Parts: sequence; C-alpha cells; structure tokens
Amino acid sequence: MHRWNGGFTAVNLFGGLQSVTPKIHRAQLKQLHYNSPGHITMELLPEMAARIKAVTEELLRPETRSTAEALYKEIYKYFREEKISGFEDEKSSSDNDLTTDQLTCIGEFTRRMIRIFKWEEYEEKFLSLRVSKMGQLRVLLAYYRRLRKIIHYSLSGNISLT
Repeated sequence: MHRWNGGFTAVNLFGGLQSVTPKIHRAQLKQLHYNSPGHITMELLPEMAARIKAVTEELLRPETRSTAEALYKEIYKYFREEKISGFEDEKSSSDNDLTTDQLTCIGEFTRRMIRIFKWEEYEEKFLSLRVSKMGQLRVLLAYYRRLRKIIHYSLSGNISLT
C-alpha cells in the first residue's frame, strides 16, 4: 500500500490495489457455468484463497458473525458521534484531523477487527504499513463489507466455498 497514493474510497482502494498487484498474483476467472447449479472457478494464490475461506468459515459461525456485525455497527456509530468521515463518504478524515483519543479508539477498533479475522500473525506487519490509522481501519471495513456479501450468499445456499 505504500506504493499507492490514491484516495480512500472503496472503489479507489480496490482499483488501486489491483494497479500495484502484479498480474500473475491477481485473481483469475478460470471457469464459469451458468446452468443450475452453476459454478465459478477462480484461481487465487493458495495462501490468499485459504485465508479468505478461513475468515468466511469463521464468520459463518453465528457467534463470530454477531460479534463482527456488532463491532461494525459500533465503529460507524462512533464515526457519527465523533463526526468522523466513514469509508463510504466522499469527504475524508485523515489522522491529522483526529484527536489522540480518537486515534487510540480507531487503533483499538483495528485490532479488534484483526482478531475477528484471525489475522494475529499478520497484525504487526499490517499495523506497520505506511498507511494512516484511519486508512488501516477503512481497509478492514471495506474487506468486511465484501465478506458480508459472501456470507449472505453462503447462508442463503447460493454459494459454497471449496
């Protein structure tokens, strides 16, 4: 992320990540069958695929899903109360605009999301990226929003991860 200087909107984030990810490491659509039941075969880096599957399986557990959703709502409630711009807003809040107490709280939200995702082994490296505390949290929130879609489709029986 230190090589990408784009703004922090969900579109810019994922578009920016694509621009700094070597083509050989990007997800590739390998097969698409429309019949019922259809299926999509994607090619991902094995470790990345395993991580996505693991966090999805963790979030399929009702207790974890409830904890994650409560934290997500708590974060956005905090943003509203503190008048901090969330990820979906066009305007942006940077660390320079935030108080020490707000930065501390944002850092705690980030650590709590990392624990929900079971990313403890990556926590030190993630937190050391040259990205603001607010930027780190926004990345996790954006990732979680995409995971929510996978969870929804999985719970409704529309997809399964293999």
